Amino acid sequence: MANQLGRIIKETHRENLRPLLTSEENLEYAANTIARHKERIKYEPKIGKLEYTLVKYEKVNRIMIPLNNNNNYVLFSLDVEEIDYDKIIKEKIIPFVEGQEMSK
Repeated sequence: MANQLGRIIKETHRENLRPLLTSEENLEYAANTIARHKERIKYEPKIGKLEYTLVKYEKVNRIMIPLNNNNNYVLFSLDVEEIDYDKIIKEKIIPFVEGQEMSK
């Protein structure tokens, strides 16, 4: 999870996962992802509010979900072999994150 400045405020990894990026690279990636998102916010009145972004790489899928009016963001990766990413994001990740936000 990252804040609106792109600073990681919580980070977890799947057990036995060997990350592709270092912690420093993840920090830079988060900051760049959020900066790009902020550039696109100006188009939301015309094209609608962003649900999530997905970037497919050869080795991993990277996803960003804006939370609570773009004050925080969930950034996570899915295995590149995963083909039901939209279903996973909409039916599992977003409801879980929204539930966590409401319980605060």
